[in-house]
Amino acid sequence: MEQNGQPMLKFRNIDAVRLQPAAAPCTILADGKKEFVFVCTGIPGMGARLTWSSGKRTLELLFSFVSIALDRDVGGGRADFPVDGA
Repeated sequence: MEQNGQPMLKFRNIDAVRLQPAAAPCTILADGKKEFVFVCTGIPGMGARLTWSSGKRTLELLFSFVSIALDRDVGGGRADFPVDGA
């Protein structure tokens, strides 16, 4: 989601937090996926990694070296976590 031009992360009943670009470049991985890494302001030790390829987006929530992957197919289907805020 976006708020006042700033990228934000909102999940279920957790208040939205601002995403800041991490100290990592935006890259294209060996398998062709595009990758962006963010840190979540206001939640120490939490970050987010967004990858996408061939219409599939994956958002990983990173908690101090532990990650949880949340997948969503672009263009429809069931998703418990809407990456685009829908």
